[in-house]
Amino acid sequence: MDKERQKIDAIDQKLVALLIERLQVGEQIAQIKFEQKLGLTDIMREKNLLDELMTRVEDEHLRPYIKDLFRDILLVSKQVQAKKIKALQDTQ
Repeated sequence: MDKERQKIDAIDQKLVALLIERLQVGEQIAQIKFEQKLGLTDIMREKNLLDELMTRVEDEHLRPYIKDLFRDILLVSKQVQAKKIKALQDTQ
């Protein structure tokens, strides 16, 4: 089991780096949303994104779990964006 846990640890390190990168891009998107006075949530974008991602999950029994993970990622991303937009509003 130690070998498998080491694999998980290595994957987690990669995931953290990618999630940080994703959230940083999300902050850039928040800046654009603020400047263009766009809403925080784009329901169709989220639906299309989830649909597209699910086509990439070949293992059908894992699809609901992957979908849940991405819903959580989207939620956190929107929280980061909301905080960024609030900070931008406060500076005006």
